[in-house]
Amino acid sequence: MSYDPYQGQSPYPGQPPHPGQPPYQGGSPYQGGSPYPPQDPYQQQPPYPQDPHQPQYGQHQPPPFQQQPPQQPPPPPQEPPGWRKQENANTIIKIVRGVTGFAAAVFVLHILFVVFDANQGNGFVAFIYGLAKTLVLGLGDVFTPEDATIGVVLNYGFAAIVYLIIGKVVARALRHP
Repeated sequence: MSYDPYQGQSPYPGQPPHPGQPPYQGGSPYQGGSPYPPQDPYQQQPPYPQDPHQPQYGQHQPPPFQQQPPQQPPPPPQEPPGWRKQENANTIIKIVRGVTGFAAAVFVLHILFVVFDANQGNGFVAFIYGLAKTLVLGLGDVFTPEDATIGVVLNYGFAAIVYLIIGKVVARALRHP
């Protein structure tokens, strides 16, 4: 028995010529027939019915691409009125807090140097001593105890507290005009 793939016979008994396919119904090109199955020319089949991206037979196809009018970019967000004033106030608040914090730190260092009897010949200690004398602004002799070390602690500690309170008051005044 010779196998002719165009005759619809299978070399395997009981199976169609191609697994999963019905037997071929067309004629053999060797016998003058067409190798393609006969089709009704008036019946249209979808190109790929299993392809989800292709429209199925009878379904409406979307229109070709249409140009959309150019869209305007969204407007920039609107800032609330007075936001620049608040931004400037925040900058000033940071500066005030920085200056008053620095002055308080200088006073605390001066107190520590006096209490622990730091070397006055050291350049850094001398610099802090001179800076503290400049920044104390008349608060250096508010308290006059008999012991000079206690006087420095009280006067320069009081000056540090005054600077911090003034910084808080100015910051609060700038934050809530």
